[in-house]
Amino acid sequence: MLLAYVVWILARARASGVKSLYFLARDGQILLKMARKIIRHSGLDLDARYLFVSRQSLHLPGIQDLSEDDIKSLGFHTDQTVGEILTRLDLSDDSTALKLLADAGFKSPLAKLTAQQFSDLTSTLRSRHLEHVIENAARQRAVLVDYLRQEGFFCEEKIGIVDLGWKGGLQRSLYAAVQSHDPTFVNRVHGFYYRLLSRPVGVGTLESYVNEGRAASLAPFIRASLFEAICAAQHGTTISHEREANGTARPVRAPYAENDPARVWGVGLQQDTIKAFTDEVLANLGTAGQNILELGPDLTEASFLVLRALVSRPTLKEAEAMGSFPHAASQFHREFSEIAPRLRLDQLLLALTSNKNSVVSEWLEGSIARSFPGPIASLLLAVLAPIRRSPLYPSNKRL
Repeated sequence: MLLAYVVWILARARASGVKSLYFLARDGQILLKMARKIIRHSGLDLDARYLFVSRQSLHLPGIQDLSEDDIKSLGFHTDQTVGEILTRLDLSDDSTALKLLADAGFKSPLAKLTAQQFSDLTSTLRSRHLEHVIENAARQRAVLVDYLRQEGFFCEEKIGIVDLGWKGGLQRSLYAAVQSHDPTFVNRVHGFYYRLLSRPVGVGTLESYVNEGRAASLAPFIRASLFEAICAAQHGTTISHEREANGTARPVRAPYAENDPARVWGVGLQQDTIKAFTDEVLANLGTAGQNILELGPDLTEASFLVLRALVSRPTLKEAEAMGSFPHAASQFHREFSEIAPRLRLDQLLLALTSNKNSVVSEWLEGSIARSFPGPIASLLLAVLAPIRRSPLYPSNKRL
């Protein structure tokens, strides 16, 4: 599934005149490893690099005025605590901000906010702490710009950025953070995504693999969390960027401990398997005298067949392996849940009727395969397939 996407990226980069491709952490780690193998095999004149960025590390540097879009991009929502929000704005150690918030009625940094309290807090931040927020954003932006400069991001040539998707938010935040430093950003930067559900305007070019030709047939079978699991990285998320004593800017990453949920699940083995598969395909094509970059349509057709089978009719082993992946939906990566947990019958009915079915399972077919005996699971999957294709099915608007 990933091979066809990576081949499309490289072919489109070549056609677009892109000379440097930046694969964004963390989804980009395995994609970069595959791309470098293909680049070497095909003799493609393209520099492929890895960029340590994330929603968490880009959104604060991209803040200009704490608008509603800024609030959304920062991932703020009800049920978060005052302390979590202040940490995202780099205000957790600001005594003045803490005192003013306390005076405004926000006493405990650990208490979760109601919808009204959340609205009151954002209003208080805008009216009484905006200057602090803008200063912190500017400071983080300066370090981020230095990091990007070190990575060659501000060359005069066209560059590409690679991410799975799904709304172009990282490209928007990159643009917001560097537009004042690099006015040519919108003309130079070309984003390559697996799928886009929305496209931010005025932040450069954005292309979506699944929106083109035969690849569009993949759309009904995409489960975002499943793809993120397949692209899981072997390092922690990028929290921010900081300056070292010698002036060098470096990414600050969350720990990736031996007991990290994804590590325990087997991300290392998964990446080794993907790399071995890529090597085998390239070796066979080399023996046959074929260039993989010319086989995009064939790879897409194969990808469609594999993805349809995996997503809509998974075997028990496939469902157990991928459905048990510990996925964290939030950009803060604090809470993990299985993509396709085992379900009781009443939970399955809830998943079929609720608009919030992803809370029950991110991959319903995988949950069915894990939860019921073989013949019953097969029957349920056969019944589910036409339901999922129906425009009335609640989850059709979800990834």
